[in-house]
Amino acid sequence: MTGRGRELADLMERRKVAWLCVQEMKWSGNKSRNIGAGCKLIYSGANAQGRNGVGIVLNILDCGVKGAKRGKQREVPKIKWWKLEEEQLKDQFKERVMNEITPKENANEWWRENSNIIRRIGEELLGKTSGRGAPQDKEWWWWNEEVQEKVKKKKEAKKKWDSSGSEEDEEAARTAKKEAKKAVAQAKVNAVNDIYEELETPVGVKKIYKLAKRRNKANKDLAQIKQIKDEEGCVLSDETEIKNRWRVYFEKLLNEENERRVFGEGAANEMDAPEISKEEVKRALRRINRGKATGPVEMPAEVWKCLGDDGVEVLWDLLRKVYEQEKIPDEWRDSVIIPIYKEKGDIQDCGNYRERIRGTTKVVEILKKVQERRLQWIRFRHFPGEQMMKDRLSHREHTGGDAVHTWAAIHHGEKTALYILQGNVNDASYRHHVETIFLQYASARFGNNCVFQNGKATAHSARIVQDYLDQENVTRLLWPVKSPDCNPVENCWTELSPNIANHDTKPATV
Repeated sequence: MTGRGRELADLMERRKVAWLCVQEMKWSGNKSRNIGAGCKLIYSGANAQGRNGVGIVLNILDCGVKGAKRGKQREVPKIKWWKLEEEQLKDQFKERVMNEITPKENANEWWRENSNIIRRIGEELLGKTSGRGAPQDKEWWWWNEEVQEKVKKKKEAKKKWDSSGSEEDEEAARTAKKEAKKAVAQAKVNAVNDIYEELETPVGVKKIYKLAKRRNKANKDLAQIKQIKDEEGCVLSDETEIKNRWRVYFEKLLNEENERRVFGEGAANEMDAPEISKEEVKRALRRINRGKATGPVEMPAEVWKCLGDDGVEVLWDLLRKVYEQEKIPDEWRDSVIIPIYKEKGDIQDCGNYRERIRGTTKVVEILKKVQERRLQWIRFRHFPGEQMMKDRLSHREHTGGDAVHTWAAIHHGEKTALYILQGNVNDASYRHHVETIFLQYASARFGNNCVFQNGKATAHSARIVQDYLDQENVTRLLWPVKSPDCNPVENCWTELSPNIANHDTKPATV
């Protein structure tokens, strides 16, 4: 349909048609696509009943769409932090940062002065982008500095030949042109080879899924929405009114108090939180992913990762001061709320968006991960009238060893032997365990007079497991929505885990 779509666009351009209705289309789905010459086709394709679809072709420029003739918005120039992957620049950046950073007693002053130092060194050493963004309607995925240098020399040689007209300058211009073409061809080959090699890695697989999602989303014509509805359903088009609508919506969403159930007046926990250790900061920094957005502060995780152990020392000094003074720097208090469409419902309704709250700096995320891990280490039980009492707290030690999957059964004062399940539990292995262990034991002990209770794990609800249970006519216990976990084994784990944790010597075998 690419050729016919282009014919429609040319027809509309010749006859100055602003919009055109088409029918008898055999495409499936509800999408949109550009067919050239500033025309966009929006269609609803064929359905299961065999009815062909219909669509409408819009000439965006001739229809007077607001903002269609507006020039490209200039982006904000950013520091080229990705150059820290080069070992030479990485070493130079680390040396300069560690020499110029000065410790301060006040956390706010520490961050204000040293963050400016890091950004200044990054800008001087790595440079900044032009702010023009990626080229439009041009190939740029293979572009590198070598190609840029060759193309620059070609343009200079061509300009010199045009001004002089001499045969010597003509020969130099032709030679520069050949060198530029050769550099472009070699850059494309190298870029393609790098892409193929990356596809064999887990990172490459994720990029394929991201590319597929991006292309599918681009065909749904969801990125062109410029209006939003207010609380009464009236469409707002003014930019100031739209921002105010989002502000009111998020203030209500994020500050609304839900009904709380109070069990009693519990005594406050007066335990002192220990200061942050270097190991906690190092572990949290390892969990921060590379290649993420820098935020308004413009300081990504790569800055701290390239500093190595010295960077951990610097971060530890800052976060330790934040803990002692119980006050974060002023710049950390700002955050960015990004509304993301849920891909369903009215796109102009604020309720069909989920919010993504992004902090201004990765240091806040590091502090957050330290707190999250501390909460994971503490396991507590809630009792009526008690809230995190000291005698209800137990420390959970993570040894980092391999996990062992076991199974056993208890009933009527009896218990079975402990079965060791080999390997990880996935869909196929769980079905095998159900067939060879669980159901064989239940049939031998109870016959058909039993009900099989499954959990909510992914392997438990897999299709191959459910099909096998249907095939064997196994009666299962249905799980109502928001039902409590009535499995008595949970109480067993509650009593067993603290006893194991209290041992001075950690168990090495089952």
